[in-house]
Amino acid sequence: MLDITSYQASGMVFVGSEHCQWWPGSPLGNQNPHLWLGSVVLILVYVIFFLSIIRRKRKRTGSETKDAMAIDGYTGHLASKQKYFINKLAVLEEKMNKGEISPREYAKLHAQYEGMLSEINDKLAEFNYLKGE
Repeated sequence: MLDITSYQASGMVFVGSEHCQWWPGSPLGNQNPHLWLGSVVLILVYVIFFLSIIRRKRKRTGSETKDAMAIDGYTGHLASKQKYFINKLAVLEEKMNKGEISPREYAKLHAQYEGMLSEINDKLAEFNYLKGE
């Protein structure tokens, strides 16, 4: 049996004799140091594995990606267009009540604005559905 105190370095300088002499006097001296090394390596592998899973989930959900920022920008644009057409309908209603436009012209413009607003609402609903909101 090899005695740790009589250890001689074999030309490989990875572990020196001083290191091997310190292990028996340490609090873990009655345990195999290779089991500790294996445990630490195993823990590091699991940490890297779970961090990669978290990173993939973030990419899959679209958070912190250029595509998500582009979609958010487009939905913001659609929301501003929605407000614009709602205001146009309100102004059109006021003009009709004041008699500035004819009922026929009112009906034509109202149908156009409602059609545009309906398309915008459909697109916004679709984006919100895709985003899971």
